[in-house]
Amino acid sequence: ALRRAFRGAPLLGFGCSQDLARLRATPAAAPWVDADQEVYDLQTALTQKRGGPGLAAAAKAYLGKALDKSQQCSDWDARPLSEAQRAYAALDAVAVLLIHEKLRSVDDAIEKLRRIPPR
Repeated sequence: ALRRAFRGAPLLGFGCSQDLARLRATPAAAPWVDADQEVYDLQTALTQKRGGPGLAAAAKAYLGKALDKSQQCSDWDARPLSEAQRAYAALDAVAVLLIHEKLRSVDDAIEKLRRIPPR
């Protein structure tokens, strides 16, 4: 049931083209990721808004929190992933979601302000 719920849903990522290519090449990802699945890249959206900061800079700017990026260049091909790598990946995913929600709420507020008729 969970797989059906996510199948076809847009993916949200940050500078995710390489990650997505690797994920799509993984046979275990087939039930979760369609080859033609829509992808919303938050880094691209931020580039259009503010010149494209990395995720750590975006988290600092939009969430007021620093991200530990020490695992970014670790060996992601090694299996099993270390606890530190899994925590890093989970934190990055949560940060992307929180930044997306923040941007969406700001955009919604701006749109509501635009609808207020002038006096």
